[in-house]
Amino acid sequence: MTDSAERKLRTYDNKIIKLAFDHEGCGCVMSGVPALWLVDEADGGDVLARGSALPILYEKRHAVFFEDSLTIDYDEGKHAFQLKSKQQTYHHDMPVQYK
Repeated sequence: MTDSAERKLRTYDNKIIKLAFDHEGCGCVMSGVPALWLVDEADGGDVLARGSALPILYEKRHAVFFEDSLTIDYDEGKHAFQLKSKQQTYHHDMPVQYK
């Protein structure tokens, strides 16, 4: 997580951050998109990501869709979160949703 992403995510008080593979409305679980969900508590299948400045959850079953090492960034000019790795950009305008 970059410093700019951490600063922005800290503004969502009392919420837990969850990296989701959101497939709602996509027609198929294989056609999902990354999203940041703000949740009140972990679900039964959630695990805690390692190496992040803030605690981030993700569903263990969705780990197959991501690389082992990811970066969440925030572009202050575009007011947008980005999810990327050394090899690719997963999303350049990742939504943040209260769930």
